Formats: sequence, structure tokens, C-alpha cells
Amino acid sequence: MLTNLVISLQQDVTLLRKEQERQQLQIQLLTGNVTEQKDWQVKTDANIEYLLRQNWHSNSTAASVDPTVMAGFPTDCDVIYKAGGMKFPGTYEMNIQPADSASAFKVLCEPINYSGWIVIQSRFDGSESFRRSWIDYKKGFGTLQSEFWIGNEHIYQLTANGDFTLRVEIEEFSGRQHWAEYSRFKVDNETASYALHIDGYSGNAGNAMKLVNGQKFSTFDKDNDKEIFNNCANQNSAGWWYKTCTTSNVNGQYLDQSTHNSFAYDHGIVWYTVHPYKSLKKTRLLIKPSAKSVG
Repeated sequence: MLTNLVISLQQDVTLLRKEQERQQLQIQLLTGNVTEQKDWQVKTDANIEYLLRQNWHSNSTAASVDPTVMAGFPTDCDVIYKAGGMKFPGTYEMNIQPADSASAFKVLCEPINYSGWIVIQSRFDGSESFRRSWIDYKKGFGTLQSEFWIGNEHIYQLTANGDFTLRVEIEEFSGRQHWAEYSRFKVDNETASYALHIDGYSGNAGNAMKLVNGQKFSTFDKDNDKEIFNNCANQNSAGWWYKTCTTSNVNGQYLDQSTHNSFAYDHGIVWYTVHPYKSLKKTRLLIKPSAKSVG
């Protein structure tokens, strides 16, 4: 009986996708309005997410699960993408629930290169201070449609059961854009001070995170860096996986174009292999399950 229910739900997803395609074609023929297409896509994504939840919930055999906690959300954005969601460019706010999380939480998803990515950090205008305490970096801060940090606890929950890929997107004030990807990205729990495991660089931004593999997270009120006489998080006005106080500082102080080039204090938003001290205009960090961790 359970198998029949799962089959029925899978058929519902298939029908929903066909209806989506029919509606897209009709909109294109009648109006050619891309906004209307995306509105329909958002509604379809919500229905796919709901059906996936029902599917996974029906397969759950954990009788001890707290009934007040809604279980069975997609575990990450890539699951939603591969189920037929997020087919238009742009960002989507979605509810997910990694296996190690007791409850679902909302994230910003984006389809890039045939995968669904989770945005874990965004900087673009200096509207949010990233000089934050350990507890702020643990829980996360900011809003998904503005500048934000998703939270170290959520990053740990997302990467606890398999390696993820990290994508770093960078833009200079000149408009030049760069990117870096790491095929292995994993963060330990708070007991281990959210230690970072990172490897497998590719891209054109340069490997500015080469030295931080295995490094614990630091904030101004919890110094875990390797500097003997300095607190890198305090100096750089940020929380990060500091070993020394340079090389990468994408959570640094947002400095405008006229004051962003101090060699003496590289406390701005810095990616050393793009420029050793000039602060950047925009950065984003995104993650998705690595290919070897999928399935």
C-alpha cells in the first residue's frame, strides 16, 4: 500500500511538470511575458517541494519523531533542482531540512551549471555588519534578500553527511568578475569549533583558501587562529577560518571604492590572489553536494 502511495505521488510530480510545460508554452504564445513564466515556476516549485515532502514522509519509519516537527523536507537545493524545480535563472527561497537538522529552515537557492546551489554568504553593499560574535556566526544573521551569513550550525548540518562543493564568486569595483570552486568542503560541529575541511581548487580567482584547510573558525570573542600576538578576527572585523590574518577575508569590513586600498590594514573584503589588499565590491559563497556524494 505504501508503494502504491509513493508511485501515486511520483505520478503527481510528473503531471505537474507536464502542466508546467503546457502553461509555459501558452504564456509564450499569448504574451511572451517572462515574469508570468517565472511566477508559474515559483508556484510549481512549491508544489514539487510539497509532493517531495509527502513522498519522503510516507517512507519514514521513525515512530519516535516529534509530531510537532514537520519532517520530510528536501535536504538541499540540488534535490529540488533535480526534481524539476528552479528551471529559470535567478534565486528562489526554499525550505530545506538536512538529515542532521531537527527542523526545516529557509535558504536561498540558485540554479547554476545544471545544479541547485545554496547561497551561504552574500556581500554587495555594506548594509550588514560582519563584525559579529561567535553566537551570531553560529546562528546566522542578515536576511536572504540582503547581505547575510547563513550560520555555521546550518553549514555543519548541511555538510555533515557528505562532502559539498564550495563556489566563491567575486566582483571587483572595476566590474571584473572571478570565481573559485572547491570540490571538497565540509565543516565540523561546534565542539570542534566548526573546523574547515577544504580541497580540490579550480577557477580563475586563485587558491586564496589553500592555507586554511583544517583550521577552526574564529571571531573577535573566540580566537582560534595561529597568530601568537594577534587576533585576526578582531583585526579584520570579521569571522572566518583564519590561520594567519591574510589570504582570504570575504567577511571583512565593507569599504567603498575610495577607501578600499590600504596595504597596512587588509581588513576589507579581500581575496589575496585577486589582489593582496584591495577590497572587493561583491562576494557570494554557495554550496552543493559534490558529485561523489550525490545518490
